[in-house]
Amino acid sequence: MKVKNVTNNMSKSFNHWVDKYRSMSIVMLLEKIRLKLINRFAQVASWKTKINPYERKVLDKAMKNSRNLRMIPAIVDDY
Repeated sequence: MKVKNVTNNMSKSFNHWVDKYRSMSIVMLLEKIRLKLINRFAQVASWKTKINPYERKVLDKAMKNSRNLRMIPAIVDDY
């Protein structure tokens, strides 16, 4: 199921990032998490579109490649 994979990837990413802070007190750990979130929100706020820059590149490439495609109808109807 795709949702489990996304959740699992998010938790793996979070655990990988927070691993170096696990020895800190809970207050310090929460402060690190808070600062990380503030930085992430600042990054997102600087985007010029609602799509993140990496996905924008992928989308632009797909749109560029689609210009070379030709539509062929599956069923030919006489109108």
